[in-house]
Amino acid sequence: MAPLSAFVLHRRAYGEKDLLLELWVRELGRVPAMAHRVRGSRGNRQAELVPYQLLELQLRGRGEVRSLQHWEIQRLSPAPVGNDALVGLYLNELLVRLLPRQEPEVELFEHYRLLLEFLLSPPSPANLDAVAEDRGQQLEARLRAFELTLLGALGYGLDLLHAQGGMAVDSDGRYVVDLQGGVRALTDGPWSGRVLQSLAALQQGTSANQSALELRRQQRQLLRSLLSELLGDRPLAAWGMIRQRTPGG
Repeated sequence: MAPLSAFVLHRRAYGEKDLLLELWVRELGRVPAMAHRVRGSRGNRQAELVPYQLLELQLRGRGEVRSLQHWEIQRLSPAPVGNDALVGLYLNELLVRLLPRQEPEVELFEHYRLLLEFLLSPPSPANLDAVAEDRGQQLEARLRAFELTLLGALGYGLDLLHAQGGMAVDSDGRYVVDLQGGVRALTDGPWSGRVLQSLAALQQGTSANQSALELRRQQRQLLRSLLSELLGDRPLAAWGMIRQRTPGG
């Protein structure tokens, strides 16, 4: 049986020695699995079954909960700290809440893998303040692109360059955006055409003119409003934690 590529999105103790894992498997989608007799075992193998590590593994069974048979870390990465840890928590909570089980999303999986590589890569020691600011902007752009890719994978791909009726979005126009109705022109709409155009650029893999703080704030708020439509009346815990740590976040 060919090994599978996977990330641990969440884990919790089960009984005295087992771990119940929420896995995201490249070839299978989101899958719950039981890791038997790993807690307290010699070699502390449960320490390998943590988020953010790309695993190569084998699963057994065809029921709702699979059995984890074998695993190896493909590439050992340091755990994120500080704001990066909150970003990682946000990503995994978002995926656990919104990804349907057992529906592979290979493009989204690869997008997540590359985003984690960026998140876990140490910044260059030269000119740390400038590097940190630039890295923060790049991370925000990558997060918005991932959120848009996730919405597309869930069946809510948005054309952010055209309003209802096929009219091109005007950078000076005002718009409302929702998952069911798409983009609609409205004189006192909450979102500027410039924000929509900037997000469309991220959809297309470019990030020109993304440095303005207010623009990035509005991008974040728009994506949060769209994701909230799917999350319902139970917002992500990570959002509250990010808001406490970074006012306006």
